Amino acid sequence: MGHLRVGGTRIGELLGQHDRRVPRAAAGDQTLAEAGRTMLQSGAYTRVYWAGAAIALVADVELRRRSSGALSLDEALSRLSACCLDDMRAWSAMELCERLDALVG
Repeated sequence: MGHLRVGGTRIGELLGQHDRRVPRAAAGDQTLAEAGRTMLQSGAYTRVYWAGAAIALVADVELRRRSSGALSLDEALSRLSACCLDDMRAWSAMELCERLDALVG
């Protein structure tokens, strides 16, 4: 019931689909994943920021809809903070989405 899904697609899968569907950046013809990895050097902050904002908005709306308002992205992130953010490890987008799915599932 509470998985972070959009139209039956887990958010992690959505990240991969978004990367294939979004036109490549004009500078260097990068995918979104590549732009995220190189944004410090390339200055692709705007593209990475707005793609992330759009994914978070869709995840929040869908999570609230599927749970009749019982769950939200805020709640999922609170659960993540309570269980998993004591260490200073870096999370990939896929790892983060998979953990959020598990926490609200």
